Amino acid sequence: MSESSTSATTSTFGNSVSNDRAAGPTSGRSADSFAGGGVVFCPSCETQNATSRKFCGGCGVSLWELCPGCNERNLAAEAFCGSCGMNVAEHVAQLQRELQAAIARAESLRDDHRFDDAIDALSGIAVGQHSNLVKLAAEAERLAAQYLAERDDLAELARRNLEQARASTETGDMVGAWRLLDEIPETLRNQEMLELLERTRESVNEATVLEESIRQRVKEKQLEGLIADVERLLTLRPEKADFNKLRDQLLQRQNAREKQQGAVLLREAQQLLGANQYVEAYGKLSQIARDVRSPEVEKFIEGVAELDWLYRNLRAAPVIDPTVRETAQRLANLRPNDERLQQLRAQLEQRGAARPESGHSPYGAWAKPPERSAVNLPVQWFAIPRRLQPVSDEVGAQLEEHPGRFWPAIGLALQAMGRAAIDTNMRPRSSRGSLLGKLTWSKGAGKTAWGIDVGLSGLKAVQLVADEKSSDLAIGQCVFIATNPTNGRQHWGEILDEMLRAFAEQHDLQQAKVYASLPGTKLLGRFFQLPPLAGSKLEQTVRYEAKLQMPIPLEDLAWDFAQLGADEFGSEPEEKLGVVLVGAKLTELQSYITTFEEASIPVEGIQGDSLALYNALAFELFEPSSDSATPEGRAIAVVDVGANASSVMVFSPTRVWYRNFGHGADDFNRAATAQFKLTNAQAVKLVHRPAAARSLRQVDELFDPIFAKLAHEVTRSLSAFASEFPDVEIDQLLVVGGGARVHGLYRFLRSGSLLES
Repeated sequence: MSESSTSATTSTFGNSVSNDRAAGPTSGRSADSFAGGGVVFCPSCETQNATSRKFCGGCGVSLWELCPGCNERNLAAEAFCGSCGMNVAEHVAQLQRELQAAIARAESLRDDHRFDDAIDALSGIAVGQHSNLVKLAAEAERLAAQYLAERDDLAELARRNLEQARASTETGDMVGAWRLLDEIPETLRNQEMLELLERTRESVNEATVLEESIRQRVKEKQLEGLIADVERLLTLRPEKADFNKLRDQLLQRQNAREKQQGAVLLREAQQLLGANQYVEAYGKLSQIARDVRSPEVEKFIEGVAELDWLYRNLRAAPVIDPTVRETAQRLANLRPNDERLQQLRAQLEQRGAARPESGHSPYGAWAKPPERSAVNLPVQWFAIPRRLQPVSDEVGAQLEEHPGRFWPAIGLALQAMGRAAIDTNMRPRSSRGSLLGKLTWSKGAGKTAWGIDVGLSGLKAVQLVADEKSSDLAIGQCVFIATNPTNGRQHWGEILDEMLRAFAEQHDLQQAKVYASLPGTKLLGRFFQLPPLAGSKLEQTVRYEAKLQMPIPLEDLAWDFAQLGADEFGSEPEEKLGVVLVGAKLTELQSYITTFEEASIPVEGIQGDSLALYNALAFELFEPSSDSATPEGRAIAVVDVGANASSVMVFSPTRVWYRNFGHGADDFNRAATAQFKLTNAQAVKLVHRPAAARSLRQVDELFDPIFAKLAHEVTRSLSAFASEFPDVEIDQLLVVGGGARVHGLYRFLRSGSLLES
């Protein structure tokens, strides 16, 4: 019997079984042999029936059956098919046994909640349309439908229980959640149910152990610290009413003890305060439980906390700036009988009166730096240039009044004087932008030059003058024009135009060479290394690299490059020399230059602010034949803290690398404005002189996470550099920029958080 004939004459359980056994006589041999007599005897009751009948007129049983092998019609009483010779009775009996076994297996699978497997078991046996199989086939179909409904009902139960279990875990009722999940049959549990069930089962076990432990400790009267265990048990088993009562009793007992301990701690703190031991006194007071503090005690604690903070701030300050002096004065006013404060104030005055002979801070040094800083490098506030001296005390006072602000402007002026290590210039040959490419300016030193650095905090300008005989440079003027903090809604272009016009009205720039900075947000920069090349070969190679590395087509850029070679500083050339590639969108650059020209400021060069900073620091630190020059394989890092953004630069005579990030002094201004309900101008004043605030501790607690965020960005930048240049070791971190004046920032970078000390 062929496979095709079998499949044509069988159906599968799970599909409807037709009761229509045969449409009438076929050409089969059995049908023909009885057709002539016209009579068929019923196999059950032996009633005579016409051959045209399908069922017995006496008892209703089928008179004909189709052969499972060839689909030919045979008398129901015949054991063998008259057409193909199959043993119909034996074959049907075998199908009955298989179907009964399938039903039994499906029942077992269903009992194990394996509904899909049970349905597959019922659907997996092919049967014919023999009357002896009809009832079994119908039962199989009924069971399959039943299992499908049961599966869907249990799936809905699992979904509801999971949802309720999630809610129970959020409220801490882990036992309730476990019970809900345990109701879900194992075969229906998904990964989330399994993980949640395991977690809640652990909580149930924990609750069982806790309950037994608590009962034992209560029995043995070991009540110390028991309240925490009871609270935990009630979180896991909130229905435990007897433990609610125990918790109330323990809380009453704990409250009484805390009151007693608080009174003792208060007396000890008062004694320590009488001896002017502020840190120790606050340490005692902070141990008093908040629940037992009266309003009077709370006020007393706040006062001692402020004394503690002022004293620790004073002792940890790295330099003697105005805020440190104000802090010392404030402490002295609060505790006039403290001899230690009088001695500290005398030391402050003595050290603060002497102008620092070395270093780059405008203030005298105070606290010693720790062995390990918050950024894992020695940190120095690099605020005042020392190689370039001011021509007058008035100019020197300007430098000290705005420490760290003027470095990019100094670098720009140095480039205008032909004394810059990186001489890239992005100003196109025509201010209208009709010609592209590099512009080579004369490197011959002039007699006077200005560098103008503009940013959101204001305009910073430095004039350098050259001695007629020695050509030594000095700082002739430095100018700072701050942006008006009340004009927050004004467009940046309008603010820039106002600052430039104000500067041009006060200074004659017609005989001076002027270079201006381009903000880092407008600048594209790349650093790579090339073998020593010269002339057209170098420019062709750099142009090829520029096409690869610049994200904007070169025809839309104003760009330039410079090769950093150790021979510029009196050393032998290296095997590979660093190349700095910079560019800016041509349209934006032309608009920027136009703003200067409309203010009557003739700008001959445009340099990126980061590279201008590099030029200033390189001039200051890498003086030819100086012992302070950084050797190959080592570098210096600098963080330039701006108004709304900052940058980290790592540099040496042969390389420069920098990264910008969006945190700056404005973060502190915004925080102070929101927390203390101040205007922007008031917030700026508070940020730089916080000792005038009602509580210096509150100011530092507000600023501490901002300090931490900025320090994190610094360390993240240094890590990025280290991964790119693993063979270069950084010696120290310099802190520059107007944002470095935020009180506490230098201390945090150098010493970390006072809150954690």
